[in-house]
Amino acid sequence: MQIINRHGLSSVFVIALQRGMAEYRNVGWRSTTNLIDSPRQKILLERHYDEIEVDVADCLPMIEGTSLHDMLSNLGAYEPDVITEKAIILNVAGMPIKMQADRIEPVDGRCGDATKYILKDFKRTKVGSYKRGGRASWTAQGNMYRMGYNALLGIDIVQVQFELILSDWHKAELVRHDYPPHPIMPMDVPLWSYEETMEYTQKRVALFIEQEGLSDDDLVECTPSEKWSEQDYYGVWNKKPGTAKAYKKVVDQAQAIEIQQEMKDPKQYEVRFMPGGPRRCKTCEVREFCRFA
Repeated sequence: MQIINRHGLSSVFVIALQRGMAEYRNVGWRSTTNLIDSPRQKILLERHYDEIEVDVADCLPMIEGTSLHDMLSNLGAYEPDVITEKAIILNVAGMPIKMQADRIEPVDGRCGDATKYILKDFKRTKVGSYKRGGRASWTAQGNMYRMGYNALLGIDIVQVQFELILSDWHKAELVRHDYPPHPIMPMDVPLWSYEETMEYTQKRVALFIEQEGLSDDDLVECTPSEKWSEQDYYGVWNKKPGTAKAYKKVVDQAQAIEIQQEMKDPKQYEVRFMPGGPRRCKTCEVREFCRFA
Protein backbone atom coordinates (compact mmCIF):
# COMPACT_ATOMS: atom_id res chain seq x y z
CA MET A 1 0.00 0.00 0.00
CA GLN A 2 1.44 3.32 -1.08
CA ILE A 3 1.22 6.13 1.49
CA ILE A 4 0.72 9.60 0.02
CA ASN A 5 1.33 12.76 2.07
CA ARG A 6 -0.34 15.39 -0.11
CA HIS A 7 -0.61 17.96 2.67
CA GLY A 8 2.98 17.69 3.85
CA LEU A 9 2.08 16.51 7.33
CA SER A 10 4.79 15.70 9.87
CA SER A 11 6.65 12.49 9.09
CA VAL A 12 5.62 11.02 12.46
CA PHE A 13 2.12 10.49 11.07
CA VAL A 14 3.56 8.51 8.17
CA ILE A 15 5.69 6.42 10.52
CA ALA A 16 2.69 5.66 12.73
CA LEU A 17 0.67 4.59 9.69
CA GLN A 18 3.51 2.42 8.40
CA ARG A 19 3.74 0.66 11.77
CA GLY A 20 0.02 0.00 11.80
CA MET A 21 0.14 -1.44 8.29
CA ALA A 22 3.14 -3.62 9.12
CA GLU A 23 1.32 -5.06 12.11
CA TYR A 24 -1.74 -5.72 9.96
CA ARG A 25 0.26 -7.69 7.39
CA ASN A 26 2.36 -9.66 9.87
CA VAL A 27 -0.39 -12.00 11.04
CA GLY A 28 0.51 -15.38 9.60
CA TRP A 29 -2.39 -16.79 7.63
CA ARG A 30 -5.25 -14.89 9.28
CA SER A 31 -5.94 -12.87 12.41
CA THR A 32 -9.11 -13.01 14.47
CA THR A 33 -10.14 -9.60 13.17
CA ASN A 34 -9.73 -10.95 9.61
CA LEU A 35 -11.90 -14.00 10.19
CA ILE A 36 -14.84 -12.09 11.66
CA ASP A 37 -14.91 -9.71 8.68
CA SER A 38 -15.83 -9.88 5.01
CA PRO A 39 -13.86 -12.47 2.97
CA ARG A 40 -14.34 -10.34 -0.15
CA GLN A 41 -12.91 -7.21 1.44
CA LYS A 42 -9.98 -8.96 3.10
CA ILE A 43 -8.98 -11.05 0.09
CA LEU A 44 -9.26 -8.15 -2.36
CA LEU A 45 -7.14 -6.06 0.01
CA GLU A 46 -4.43 -8.73 0.08
CA ARG A 47 -4.44 -9.23 -3.68
CA HIS A 48 -4.30 -5.53 -4.56
CA TYR A 49 -2.41 -4.24 -1.54
CA ASP A 50 0.51 -2.83 -3.54
CA GLU A 51 -1.84 -1.08 -6.00
CA ILE A 52 -3.72 0.94 -3.39
CA GLU A 53 -2.83 4.52 -2.54
CA VAL A 54 -3.87 6.16 0.74
CA ASP A 55 -3.39 9.71 1.94
CA VAL A 56 -2.02 9.80 5.46
CA ALA A 57 -4.48 12.62 6.25
CA ASP A 58 -7.37 10.16 5.72
CA CYS A 59 -6.01 7.46 8.04
CA LEU A 60 -6.61 8.90 11.50
CA PRO A 61 -8.41 5.78 12.87
CA MET A 62 -5.43 3.50 12.11
CA ILE A 63 -2.94 6.07 13.44
CA GLU A 64 -4.94 6.44 16.65
CA GLY A 65 -5.20 2.68 17.00
CA THR A 66 -1.46 2.22 16.59
CA SER A 67 -0.75 5.00 19.09
CA LEU A 68 -3.15 3.52 21.63
CA HIS A 69 -1.63 0.05 21.37
CA ASP A 70 1.89 1.46 21.66
CA MET A 71 0.89 3.32 24.82
CA LEU A 72 -0.76 0.26 26.35
CA SER A 73 2.28 -1.89 25.65
CA ASN A 74 4.58 0.64 27.29
CA LEU A 75 2.35 0.89 30.36
CA GLY A 76 2.30 -2.87 30.87
CA ALA A 77 5.34 -2.64 33.17
CA TYR A 78 3.23 -0.74 35.72
CA GLU A 79 0.71 -3.60 36.01
CA PRO A 80 2.65 -6.86 36.42
CA ASP A 81 -0.53 -8.88 37.03
CA VAL A 82 -2.13 -7.71 33.77
CA ILE A 83 -1.39 -9.35 30.43
CA THR A 84 -1.21 -6.67 27.72
CA GLU A 85 -0.90 -7.13 23.96
CA LYS A 86 0.04 -10.81 24.28
CA ALA A 87 0.11 -12.32 20.78
CA ILE A 88 -0.72 -16.00 20.39
CA ILE A 89 -1.17 -18.33 17.41
CA LEU A 90 -3.98 -20.89 17.59
CA ASN A 91 -4.10 -23.58 14.92
CA VAL A 92 -7.59 -24.30 13.66
CA ALA A 93 -8.10 -26.90 10.91
CA GLY A 94 -4.36 -26.73 10.28
CA MET A 95 -4.34 -22.95 9.79
CA PRO A 96 -2.54 -20.51 12.15
CA ILE A 97 -4.84 -17.84 13.58
CA LYS A 98 -3.25 -14.86 15.32
CA MET A 99 -4.97 -13.43 18.40
CA GLN A 100 -3.91 -10.36 20.37
CA ALA A 101 -6.23 -8.96 23.03
CA ASP A 102 -5.51 -5.55 24.54
CA ARG A 103 -5.81 -6.58 28.21
CA ILE A 104 -6.36 -9.69 30.30
CA GLU A 105 -6.62 -8.75 33.96
CA PRO A 106 -7.37 -10.82 37.09
CA VAL A 107 -10.65 -10.35 38.91
CA ASP A 108 -11.09 -10.61 42.69
CA GLY A 109 -12.71 -14.04 42.74
CA ARG A 110 -10.61 -17.18 42.88
CA CYS A 111 -11.52 -20.84 42.44
CA GLY A 112 -8.93 -22.99 44.16
CA ASP A 113 -5.53 -22.09 42.73
CA ALA A 114 -6.94 -20.85 39.45
CA THR A 115 -7.30 -17.08 39.09
CA LYS A 116 -10.31 -15.84 37.15
CA TYR A 117 -9.67 -13.25 34.45
CA ILE A 118 -11.56 -10.59 32.52
CA LEU A 119 -10.54 -9.96 28.92
CA LYS A 120 -10.82 -6.37 27.74
CA ASP A 121 -10.41 -4.93 24.28
CA PHE A 122 -10.65 -1.34 23.08
CA LYS A 123 -12.84 -0.30 20.17
CA ARG A 124 -12.87 3.14 18.57
CA THR A 125 -16.41 3.51 17.29
CA LYS A 126 -19.43 5.82 17.01
CA VAL A 127 -22.20 6.62 19.44
CA GLY A 128 -24.71 5.01 17.09
CA SER A 129 -22.85 1.72 17.25
CA TYR A 130 -22.96 1.78 21.04
CA LYS A 131 -26.70 2.51 21.02
CA ARG A 132 -27.28 -0.44 18.68
CA GLY A 133 -25.50 -2.74 21.10
CA GLY A 134 -22.30 -3.04 19.08
CA ARG A 135 -21.67 -5.43 16.20
CA ALA A 136 -22.32 -9.16 16.15
CA SER A 137 -18.77 -9.71 14.90
CA TRP A 138 -17.42 -8.22 18.15
CA THR A 139 -19.11 -10.99 20.10
CA ALA A 140 -17.41 -13.56 17.87
CA GLN A 141 -14.04 -11.86 18.26
CA GLY A 142 -14.27 -11.74 22.06
CA ASN A 143 -15.21 -15.40 22.30
CA MET A 144 -12.44 -16.45 19.92
CA TYR A 145 -9.93 -14.61 22.11
CA ARG A 146 -11.36 -16.33 25.19
CA MET A 147 -11.06 -19.75 23.57
CA GLY A 148 -7.54 -19.14 22.28
CA TYR A 149 -6.03 -17.87 25.53
CA ASN A 150 -7.63 -20.72 27.44
CA ALA A 151 -6.40 -23.36 24.98
CA LEU A 152 -2.81 -22.10 24.75
CA LEU A 153 -2.16 -20.44 28.12
CA GLY A 154 -4.75 -22.09 30.36
CA ILE A 155 -6.27 -18.73 31.29
CA ASP A 156 -9.78 -18.98 32.73
CA ILE A 157 -11.58 -15.95 31.28
CA VAL A 158 -14.98 -15.51 32.92
CA GLN A 159 -15.90 -12.14 31.40
CA VAL A 160 -15.25 -10.42 28.08
CA GLN A 161 -15.74 -6.69 27.86
CA PHE A 162 -15.14 -4.11 25.16
CA GLU A 163 -14.38 -0.56 26.21
CA LEU A 164 -15.85 1.60 23.47
CA ILE A 165 -14.09 4.87 22.70
CA LEU A 166 -16.86 6.99 21.18
CA SER A 167 -15.14 9.25 18.66
CA ASP A 168 -18.22 11.41 17.94
CA TRP A 169 -19.38 11.84 21.57
CA HIS A 170 -20.39 15.40 22.50
CA LYS A 171 -21.27 16.63 25.98
CA ALA A 172 -24.00 18.88 24.59
CA GLU A 173 -25.92 15.78 23.46
CA LEU A 174 -26.40 14.55 27.05
CA VAL A 175 -29.88 16.09 27.03
CA ARG A 176 -30.99 13.10 24.96
CA HIS A 177 -32.45 10.39 27.18
CA ASP A 178 -30.70 7.55 25.32
CA TYR A 179 -27.31 9.20 24.91
CA PRO A 180 -24.26 7.50 26.49
CA PRO A 181 -23.21 9.42 29.64
CA HIS A 182 -19.46 9.14 28.98
CA PRO A 183 -17.15 9.14 25.92
CA ILE A 184 -15.74 5.75 26.98
CA MET A 185 -18.37 3.11 27.68
CA PRO A 186 -17.94 -0.55 28.71
CA MET A 187 -19.95 -3.23 26.91
CA ASP A 188 -20.03 -6.85 28.06
CA VAL A 189 -19.95 -9.60 25.45
CA PRO A 190 -22.27 -12.65 25.73
CA LEU A 191 -20.16 -15.74 26.34
CA TRP A 192 -20.36 -18.81 24.11
CA SER A 193 -19.28 -22.28 25.06
CA TYR A 194 -15.84 -23.31 23.80
CA GLU A 195 -17.55 -25.86 21.54
CA GLU A 196 -19.75 -23.18 19.94
CA THR A 197 -16.75 -20.89 19.49
CA MET A 198 -14.64 -23.60 17.85
CA GLU A 199 -17.50 -24.52 15.51
CA TYR A 200 -17.86 -20.86 14.46
CA THR A 201 -14.10 -20.49 13.96
CA GLN A 202 -13.86 -23.65 11.87
CA LYS A 203 -16.69 -22.43 9.62
CA ARG A 204 -14.95 -19.08 9.11
CA VAL A 205 -11.65 -20.81 8.32
CA ALA A 206 -13.37 -23.07 5.79
CA LEU A 207 -15.12 -20.07 4.18
CA PHE A 208 -11.87 -18.13 3.75
CA ILE A 209 -10.05 -21.18 2.34
CA GLU A 210 -12.86 -21.68 -0.18
CA GLN A 211 -12.89 -18.02 -1.20
CA GLU A 212 -9.13 -17.86 -1.71
CA GLY A 213 -9.53 -20.18 -4.70
CA LEU A 214 -11.97 -17.86 -6.50
CA SER A 215 -11.41 -14.95 -8.86
CA ASP A 216 -12.04 -11.37 -7.73
CA ASP A 217 -15.47 -11.23 -9.36
CA ASP A 218 -16.56 -14.57 -7.93
CA LEU A 219 -15.79 -13.74 -4.30
CA VAL A 220 -18.88 -13.82 -2.11
CA GLU A 221 -20.64 -10.47 -1.76
CA CYS A 222 -20.36 -8.72 1.59
CA THR A 223 -23.35 -9.13 3.88
CA PRO A 224 -25.39 -6.05 4.91
CA SER A 225 -23.68 -6.23 8.31
CA GLU A 226 -20.22 -6.32 6.69
CA LYS A 227 -21.20 -3.33 4.56
CA TRP A 228 -22.32 -1.45 7.70
CA SER A 229 -25.68 -0.95 6.00
CA GLU A 230 -28.14 1.46 7.55
CA GLN A 231 -31.90 1.59 7.18
CA ASP A 232 -33.70 4.49 5.51
CA TYR A 233 -35.21 6.84 8.07
CA TYR A 234 -37.10 10.08 8.57
CA GLY A 235 -35.43 12.67 10.78
CA VAL A 236 -36.90 15.60 12.66
CA TRP A 237 -34.37 18.38 12.14
CA ASN A 238 -33.98 21.79 13.71
CA LYS A 239 -33.97 24.37 10.89
CA LYS A 240 -31.21 26.31 12.64
CA PRO A 241 -28.25 26.56 10.22
CA GLY A 242 -25.40 24.25 11.03
CA THR A 243 -27.49 21.59 12.79
CA ALA A 244 -25.46 18.42 12.29
CA LYS A 245 -27.82 15.77 13.65
CA ALA A 246 -31.51 15.02 13.64
CA TYR A 247 -33.35 15.60 16.91
CA LYS A 248 -35.15 12.29 16.39
CA LYS A 249 -34.92 9.45 13.86
CA VAL A 250 -37.81 7.10 13.01
CA VAL A 251 -38.59 4.76 10.11
CA ASP A 252 -42.19 5.96 9.67
CA GLN A 253 -42.92 9.33 8.04
CA ALA A 254 -46.23 9.79 9.84
CA GLN A 255 -44.53 9.28 13.19
CA ALA A 256 -41.87 11.85 12.28
CA ILE A 257 -44.55 14.40 11.39
CA GLU A 258 -46.31 13.70 14.69
CA ILE A 259 -43.07 14.29 16.60
CA GLN A 260 -42.52 17.56 14.75
CA GLN A 261 -46.02 18.80 15.55
CA GLU A 262 -45.54 18.01 19.24
CA MET A 263 -42.44 20.20 19.49
CA LYS A 264 -42.70 23.43 21.47
CA ASP A 265 -42.24 25.43 18.26
CA PRO A 266 -43.06 23.10 15.34
CA LYS A 267 -42.18 25.76 12.76
CA GLN A 268 -38.54 25.58 13.87
CA TYR A 269 -38.39 21.91 12.81
CA GLU A 270 -38.79 19.98 9.60
CA VAL A 271 -39.04 16.33 8.56
CA ARG A 272 -36.39 15.04 6.17
CA PHE A 273 -36.04 11.68 4.46
CA MET A 274 -32.54 10.25 4.92
CA PRO A 275 -31.56 7.28 2.72
CA GLY A 276 -29.58 4.48 4.32
CA GLY A 277 -27.32 2.15 2.40
CA PRO A 278 -23.87 0.61 2.81
CA ARG A 279 -21.71 3.15 4.67
CA ARG A 280 -18.54 1.09 4.40
CA CYS A 281 -18.60 0.83 0.60
CA LYS A 282 -18.17 4.60 0.25
CA THR A 283 -14.72 4.56 1.86
CA CYS A 284 -13.62 0.93 1.40
CA GLU A 285 -9.97 0.62 0.34
CA VAL A 286 -10.82 -1.94 -2.36
CA ARG A 287 -13.92 -0.33 -3.87
CA GLU A 288 -12.18 0.19 -7.25
CA PHE A 289 -11.57 -3.57 -7.46
CA CYS A 290 -15.03 -4.66 -6.30
CA ARG A 291 -17.81 -5.26 -8.80
CA PHE A 292 -20.46 -4.57 -6.16
CA ALA A 293 -19.16 -1.11 -5.22
